[in-house]
Amino acid sequence: MDQPAADDPRWATSGGTPETGRFYACDDNPQLWIYVANGEAAPPDPAELAQQAFGAVQLTTPTVQLAPAPPAKSYVGLDTWMWMPLGQWAPLTNTVTAGATSVTVTIEPRWVTWNMGPGSKVCYDAGRVWKVGQMPPGSTTSCSYKYTRVSDFQPNGAWPVSAAITWRVNWTCAGNCLAAAGSLGEVDGPAGTANLVVGERQSVNVLPDEKRKS
Repeated sequence: MDQPAADDPRWATSGGTPETGRFYACDDNPQLWIYVANGEAAPPDPAELAQQAFGAVQLTTPTVQLAPAPPAKSYVGLDTWMWMPLGQWAPLTNTVTAGATSVTVTIEPRWVTWNMGPGSKVCYDAGRVWKVGQMPPGSTTSCSYKYTRVSDFQPNGAWPVSAAITWRVNWTCAGNCLAAAGSLGEVDGPAGTANLVVGERQSVNVLPDEKRKS
């Protein structure tokens, strides 16, 4: 980048001269200039540090929870509840420092994609826990799936179920920063898995007494 003129007051403010160092401008704030003396490393690219910080984070693998809970069956037409432990639906952070530059990534859950076998469902929270024997009549959840097909002809007679969180990765920079903040976008995490047997309830027709006698 072009350097300020020798009589530019920024040199005096920095304590340097055109002969002793150079300036670097902040990408998202052109008014912010960082002086680096000759022989010293230029400020690192904060986006690259953010990638390093993100790469060191182990994204959460959801623990798949279902109601009815395997090995119990679910049934065609029944709302199958899905959830994960609430503590798994939580932001993750990590910081990487290089010289006078520190970058922190914040990784926040946005949604979870439940692949239920014949279809899928996207939920925007951890789901509601089904507590056996403790749910009042009419209880509902934000995350459920209704099967329309049995699992009889699937491998092992069960539908494969998986859940994977999509995360939003943002970063901020402190110290000597060429940019104050940015984003690495949305990233899919690893999937937790389970298998669920889905059957079909059989109805029994009971004839009235007069028809049974005929």
